[in-house]
Amino acid sequence: MRRSVAAAVVAASFCALAACAQPYGRPATPGVTGVPGVTARPSVSGGSSYYLLIHCGVRFATFDGEYWEALPPIPSIPGYVTDPKTGVSTSRYEIAGRMVRLSSTEAQFTTTDPPAGLVVTFSRTTASPGPCA
Repeated sequence: MRRSVAAAVVAASFCALAACAQPYGRPATPGVTGVPGVTARPSVSGGSSYYLLIHCGVRFATFDGEYWEALPPIPSIPGYVTDPKTGVSTSRYEIAGRMVRLSSTEAQFTTTDPPAGLVVTFSRTTASPGPCA
C-alpha cells in the first residue's frame, strides 16, 4: 500500500513539473483569446497574436525562437478572469495579447484579454528560464 501511495505522489509531482516546463508563451490563433465570449482585438501597432504564460507570474517569454526576460515594472496580471454576465470566475494559465519585437534585444507584450491594455517589456536573454517553482 505504501508503495502505491508513494508512486502516486511521485507521478503527481512529475506531472506538475512537466506542466511548468512548457515554453513561456506561444503564438495565438488570431481572434481567439481563451476566454469564452471574448475576442482578441486587432493591434493598431502590428505585432503577432501571442499567449503569455502567467501561471508562474510574468517572468519570461519564448518569442521568435528566443528567450525573453520581463523588465520592471511588471504589471500584476490576475490568474483568473470573471465573466461579466454570469459573475463566474475561471482560472487561467496564460493571457492573450500582441507581442511586438521593438529591436534585436527588446520586445513588448500588450494584453488583449482582460485586463486589456497592460504592457510588459522584455529583454532578450541567452539563459534558458527553466521550469517555474
